[in-house]
Amino acid sequence: MTKCACCGGGYPAISQTHIGCSTARNKGTCDNRVNIRGDELEARVLNALKTRLVDPSLALRSPANQATRRPPDSRRHPR
Repeated sequence: MTKCACCGGGYPAISQTHIGCSTARNKGTCDNRVNIRGDELEARVLNALKTRLVDPSLALRSPANQATRRPPDSRRHPR
C-alpha cells in the first residue's frame, strides 16, 4: 500500500491509470495534489529495488548453486 509523503493518508487509485492522495481529494486537508500513473510508480519501485536494495554480488547466487550445510542437531547427538 502506498501512502502520501505529506500527510500519511492513503494513495489509492483515483482513476483507471493514476493514483493520488485520498486525503487531498476527499477532505481537502492535505496540500499534496501530485498524482502519478500506476505504471510509472511500479517502474520506480522496481528500479529502486534493483539499484538500492539488492546487492549485485548476491544476484548471481542461488540456493541451488550453493552447498548447504545443516547445523548439528544437539538432540540427535547428545554430548
